[in-house]
Amino acid sequence: MTVENLKPRLALRVGVTGHRQGRLDEADTGAIRSQIQNVLSRTAAVCENLARTNTCYDDQPPLLYFVSPVADGTDAMAAEVALELGYKLLVPLPFSAAKVAQSFPDATRPRFDRLIARADSVLELVPHASDGQAEDEAYLEAGLATLRHADVMISVWDGEAARGLGGTEMIVEAARDDGVPVVWIPLKTPDDVVILDGADRTPYSDDGYEALLDALLVLQTDGQASPDAADRFSSFLQEEKGGGWTPSFHSFVDKVLVGKWGKSRQHKPSAADNSLPHKDTEKTGAAAMVDHRYQHADEAAVRYGNVYRSSYYSNYFLSAAAVFLALLEVGLGMGKTLWISLELAVIVVILMTTVRGRKGRWHEKWLDYRQLTESLRRYVSVFAAGGALPFAHDEGHDRQRSGETDWTRWYFRATVRELGMTGASLTPAFKRDLIQEVIDKEIRPQIDYHTRNESNKHHLGHRLHKLGEYAFYGTLAVCVGYLLLVVLSKQEWAHWAYELKKAVKGWVTVLTGFLPAFGAALFGIRVQGELGAIAKRSASMASELRQTEAALQRLLEQDDPDVGDMRRLIVRATSIALSENAGWRSVYQYKPLDLPG
Repeated sequence: MTVENLKPRLALRVGVTGHRQGRLDEADTGAIRSQIQNVLSRTAAVCENLARTNTCYDDQPPLLYFVSPVADGTDAMAAEVALELGYKLLVPLPFSAAKVAQSFPDATRPRFDRLIARADSVLELVPHASDGQAEDEAYLEAGLATLRHADVMISVWDGEAARGLGGTEMIVEAARDDGVPVVWIPLKTPDDVVILDGADRTPYSDDGYEALLDALLVLQTDGQASPDAADRFSSFLQEEKGGGWTPSFHSFVDKVLVGKWGKSRQHKPSAADNSLPHKDTEKTGAAAMVDHRYQHADEAAVRYGNVYRSSYYSNYFLSAAAVFLALLEVGLGMGKTLWISLELAVIVVILMTTVRGRKGRWHEKWLDYRQLTESLRRYVSVFAAGGALPFAHDEGHDRQRSGETDWTRWYFRATVRELGMTGASLTPAFKRDLIQEVIDKEIRPQIDYHTRNESNKHHLGHRLHKLGEYAFYGTLAVCVGYLLLVVLSKQEWAHWAYELKKAVKGWVTVLTGFLPAFGAALFGIRVQGELGAIAKRSASMASELRQTEAALQRLLEQDDPDVGDMRRLIVRATSIALSENAGWRSVYQYKPLDLPG
């Protein structure tokens, strides 16, 4: 798995929303077409320059997508311009292509047919809408699907309120709410182009537009190109496949204490296992690309998770061992130099492990790679449903809550952009197959994992707590026993007590020093692992996932599952899983590998 294979190809998706042909006839269509061409040409030039100069991307030319429902008017005109400039056309349709074609006048139907024939991907959202309201909702869904798959929107709009469901104004406002920048070409004054970016509204300029694209495509921290984030991404690319031997001391200790020797690792099928029903070409293309990156991230996450956990387990146990070795000469009455030498060796091992862990960023890499792994794997189901994750465009989201860091967010979104859009007809059979796959391959394995994890973490925490208590009770017993021997040794009839006191005196010192240190080590492991918090979180996750499964099962009972409800529930299931990752990230991010104390 080479570095170049893991680097994303620079990709950008430009969507369009605008008025139908009847409204365009009132405007200067030549000027509008020219402005669309200018924006798309500028987009291509910026992307080509970045693809050549930005080392975070591979060496291929940029992958430029244009997303358009190709309705007669703005959509079709813009799609033609994009194809002329070398863009790949992605077409989300409200109905089946045949049904949409029937809505075109005879004069313009050949234009629609030509665009569909040249499309790289066609997504039929509501193939069998049968009444007026359903058809209006389908048109809205097509507009929102365009938005979901766009990084930048071009809008040809008169600035007035929408005249119906799914109108241009509704899509523009939805884009601004989602943080998707809009290049607005006013219908009546097409030379006065404006960039709408959230609440901001600025006149269009090439420099301003280039800065906007840089913000989307360049790996940045707080709005600036980030060498540090780029270094972390480069480090990820250089991770060796397999990575050699990975210590699992923590796993061994956990299994000894919990008494369960079966597999405890979370169910993690490959991304390609989330196949896209009836679309083998999509599975081997989109899902295989995601799977390639997923496998690399997953292997590295497992490796660094094992190293980090095993290291803090060993540090705590070795610190107790160092105390034992320091006191051993008192118990044995000999070998002081040997025991001190061994204690020194143990301390050196603790220090070297901690320093290596800090310099190697084991803790940080584990958290980053795990977040990336889960984002990549779970996106495949959302992609198959023609959807997007809720934070896909929200640059202002709370990163601490989401668990993303700059480079993982950038890499995930670069992968999403590269995927483009699934090509499928969301027929009832397709939707039922997809829902069943999400239940079988995502939700149920996650419920099983969290149920098992809650039990394991609860028992592990309980047993570490009990063992720690036993260590302190043992110390108390040794102290009380020795004091009894002291009292008894003063009695003439208890000469044996005097001899026993002399014999065990050194070992009393050893035990009263070592047992509290051992108990503190067990307590440290329990606190560092936040076992109680993790158990409670797993219980909460299992409950939320069961509710989502029940909602999906109810959806399966419908003859034709509602596409909006399906997508919402699939995104909900994905968001639950990602929030779980964000939850344990918030628990562990302030617990780097450190010296016991």
